[in-house]
Amino acid sequence: MSDDRDLPAGDFASWVIDMQAALRGERGSDVPCDGCTACCTSSQFVHIGPDETDTLAHIPAELLFPAPRMPRGHVLLGYDERGHCPMLIDNRCSIYEHRPQACRTYDCRIFPAAGVRLRDETKALIDQRARRWRFSYPTSDDRARHDAVRAAATFFGEHADSLPADRVPASETQLAVFAVERHDDFLRRRRRAARVILIDESGRVLLFRGGDPARPEAGTWWFTPGGGIDDGESAEDAARREVREETGFELAELGPVVLERRVEFEVEGVRYDQDEVFFTAAVVGFDVDNREWTELEHRLMLEHRWWTRDELANTNDTVFPEGLERFL
Repeated sequence: MSDDRDLPAGDFASWVIDMQAALRGERGSDVPCDGCTACCTSSQFVHIGPDETDTLAHIPAELLFPAPRMPRGHVLLGYDERGHCPMLIDNRCSIYEHRPQACRTYDCRIFPAAGVRLRDETKALIDQRARRWRFSYPTSDDRARHDAVRAAATFFGEHADSLPADRVPASETQLAVFAVERHDDFLRRRRRAARVILIDESGRVLLFRGGDPARPEAGTWWFTPGGGIDDGESAEDAARREVREETGFELAELGPVVLERRVEFEVEGVRYDQDEVFFTAAVVGFDVDNREWTELEHRLMLEHRWWTRDELANTNDTVFPEGLERFL
């Protein structure tokens, strides 16, 4: 049988949830290695913590050395001149039942999960093995989670500056691991939102211009005040709260719902599937106060202005919702 045949990796959702637990140290990973020793023969340093006393008792002390930039007691197990783990004897792990936690956690399925390739020539055997895995997707959650892991890897690979200095991935392995750990943040978020078309005494509407800070190439667009409805909150209360937080204006009266729609969009790697309701509200023109803006809103919102109906009808800028001028 060919060595490049596909390997069943299992149902994606079950695998990634178990993998997260393994990375938290709650369990080991269950990898169907089937005799593969690629990770043992690819010039890998293996970290061993000071609490792994059973492992340390089964490895000769002369094979260990202090782990750089880690607290006292943390050590690394190196590799021989061939790039092989010194505990690999006759092509088998001689301390398998006592192997380090790092080995118990290691699972090369993280690479196809994250869409990450290993470019280091010393990791070629791992890369070859990783490319053979094929996940299955019996439910929509399986596909959604795989999409989220891929999205996380892409985002953190392109925007490492958004991470704390000590969490910036220094290798393909660290990037893939981080994507698995953080993929829940990139699942498509289903939510409800309330927006308000604020119309002043001159018939103008207040709009903000903004865009996705993580995707400047996507351009910018104009939109009404509004946002997500909190748990236990009515759409009306959310509309009033959002207007206050985004403009500083206390809305006394709220008009009727004039539009309902469902939209999908992405902001800083997080994908939203959102049901929106649009209220109208008559106000006296005011200056926007941004003191209650969140950090995201400060990054996202670039400017604001009041628009007339004719300006909306003739602009080449992107405005949401489409056809907003019909409500003025």
